[in-house]
Amino acid sequence: MQTENLFIHQLIIKPVVNETAMPSAELLAGLQSAALPIVVTYSHSISLGAFVVTLSPALTRHEAEALAQRLSELEQVEYAEPDYPRYQR
Repeated sequence: MQTENLFIHQLIIKPVVNETAMPSAELLAGLQSAALPIVVTYSHSISLGAFVVTLSPALTRHEAEALAQRLSELEQVEYAEPDYPRYQR
């Protein structure tokens, strides 16, 4: 699938410290602050301590990659990456 024209609705975030069932309010606030004006909302946890956040509005591939890079630079974040869809919506 070609990713140039896709809109990214979610990011995968892996915190440095494995969170329990849900990321801490402090971590979520830090993500939101770094992402402004994009609204970042916790969606669900996934394996290995990572979790998914939704983005509003959805971003282009390049915008999502730039935001993921910015969030990866936070001290509390090991990595952040776009959650590329398998199928175009």
